[in-house]
Amino acid sequence: MQKTIFIILTASFLLFSCKDKKPENPIEGSGTNRGLKPFSYESIDVEPIKFTIDNSRDTLVFGKKDFIVYVPAKAFIAKGSNTIIDLYLKEYNNPSDALAQNISNTSLDHHLLAASKVIHLEAKQGMNDLSISPKHDLRIHFKREKAVPEISLWSGHPQAWTAIKFDQPRLFNHRLKTGLYKATRFADESSIEAWENKNLVINKENEEQELWDNQQHLHLDYTINTKGKIEKVVFEEKISTAFQKRILKVMQKYPACKPHLVDGQAQAMQGQYIFHVHQADPKYKKDLNYIHILGKKYPKLAAQKISHIDHLESKYHIFNISKLGWIAAAKEIDSPNPVNLVVNVAPNFLVEVKLMLQKSKIILTGKREGNQISFSDLPKNEAVQIIAFGEKNQQPVLASAKANSSDGIVEQLKFSSSSYQAIKAALKKIK
Repeated sequence: MQKTIFIILTASFLLFSCKDKKPENPIEGSGTNRGLKPFSYESIDVEPIKFTIDNSRDTLVFGKKDFIVYVPAKAFIAKGSNTIIDLYLKEYNNPSDALAQNISNTSLDHHLLAASKVIHLEAKQGMNDLSISPKHDLRIHFKREKAVPEISLWSGHPQAWTAIKFDQPRLFNHRLKTGLYKATRFADESSIEAWENKNLVINKENEEQELWDNQQHLHLDYTINTKGKIEKVVFEEKISTAFQKRILKVMQKYPACKPHLVDGQAQAMQGQYIFHVHQADPKYKKDLNYIHILGKKYPKLAAQKISHIDHLESKYHIFNISKLGWIAAAKEIDSPNPVNLVVNVAPNFLVEVKLMLQKSKIILTGKREGNQISFSDLPKNEAVQIIAFGEKNQQPVLASAKANSSDGIVEQLKFSSSSYQAIKAALKKIK
């Protein structure tokens, strides 16, 4: 009996010991990729610029290439009386820079991001990481490009960017009605104002910007004749926008009106609709400390003949941020008739496979499943360059190939032994 109890206790001890025992070397990843070592980007990443600044003063710092950061006084939450802090900036201005980091120009909802300029900001006081005070924002400036006049701001994970709101000039519009015709209802007793609000509205998604860029004030003349019908509908300004053309078509369906009577006699009456598009100034134009610091003599501003906020605004996109970390300035684009591309790789090492769209210079990082790395929602029939690097048997390796987004499947890449220095040099040649 005692022997039986001993055997049961021993078996139970061994069973629970096996359950509690953890592997000596925790493995990473999942599925067939478990235990494979991820590539270390630190060995090829761009070098940060370090700015030592006084947190008690307004400061303007300049990046390597057409990038400016405005840091207001007390922008960072720091401990103690020491106001000296270090601001670290990494700039990814071209494809070779983005390839040297785990960056993918795609949004969280799988849209491609074109003309992407990526930065990483970090603030420290000694060994302590700092965050931006909730009472302040940093103001960042990206140089404008004629090819991409409008861009948005993105933050978060550098492989799945999320759009963020920012202080910017805002457009708004309204419609006025003038003339002596004061009727509020059509001949069928339906509301004139309701019809106007449904049909004579400036569409904010596209027409508002179009009018702001072309004609911010439009005057539409018309006449209600003695029979109550509308006629002589014409814009005083030359017809040059899609909005004007649409409104003229809409006015052809203007319902019959009640004739305007004077002493019992019907008279023709003239009227006018006035369409306005206005711009509300952003908050930064009212920030006196910001305006003041721009007036100081900075060689990099002087070289661009910038001494006023209006000069700066015409040459730079101006954004405000409330969090440090990864930031991208880019334009979201759609791919008509998108296609997928798969790159096959050997299953015995975890390789980083990236793709660059030759036309737009968009950089994408593939998603791995087993020995396949997939790229989704690519524009159809576009030339691409595939770049792959990793470590095999503790030796850096590199591969490169040209393909087409519509190829479907690219078979295993040909890797050659390399070094971190050689990989970094090879990436710099990609344009």
